[in-house]
Amino acid sequence: MTVIETHRTYRFGSADGLSHRQKEALAACLSEPPQEAVSGILPGRAGIQTVALEGIGRVVIKPYFRGGMLRHFNRRTYIRIGRTRAQAEYESLRRIRAMGVNVPEPVAYISCGHLFYHAWLATKALEAVKSLAEISKTAPERVPSLIPELVCQLRRLIDEQIHHVDMHPGNVLVTPADAIYLIDFDKARRTRIPREKLARRYCRRWRQAVAKYGLPASLDAPFQERLLEGEGDG
Repeated sequence: MTVIETHRTYRFGSADGLSHRQKEALAACLSEPPQEAVSGILPGRAGIQTVALEGIGRVVIKPYFRGGMLRHFNRRTYIRIGRTRAQAEYESLRRIRAMGVNVPEPVAYISCGHLFYHAWLATKALEAVKSLAEISKTAPERVPSLIPELVCQLRRLIDEQIHHVDMHPGNVLVTPADAIYLIDFDKARRTRIPREKLARRYCRRWRQAVAKYGLPASLDAPFQERLLEGEGDG
């Protein structure tokens, strides 16, 4: 059950509804122009903002930007055909959390506009996290102990036939206690690809990212070996 509400020019969808103060805080944040992605090691999502919501705590607000060639002509505006991108990712995160996969807790999806729209996703913030890409550069000794839990999380996705088409070390967040969280599921989808083939697609995308961004080899070989272990047997 999703509660749909409007406030100012924004449309909010959430599990239990948002208070007036929560919607006001979100709307005030959304009225600020989003920033482009910063440079860095697989810097990830562009324009991320944070805001404290009464009764919820700090949340991360993710805007949706176009990629590919279209980004040069139309960076933020989408045509509404069914669900917005934000609603699709919000619903995916709720389903995936129910599967036991560590992903940020979705708070609300937001859109502005009707046929042509901008969209945002609000999730609970993960405190003091760093991406696995960053850790591989700044604290490489931590990587070997993180790979097994990462593979465990990905195998749950594979078991459920979910393909996160952009899974790379920048989309893996690590807490100070070494808990693994996977992010950016706006391009994730269910698939009928056989398990072994899906695992190999995850491995191929991972290897491409490691090579493209010059990340340590310690991120790749153990990942490949563990994720493919047992695949194709029998």
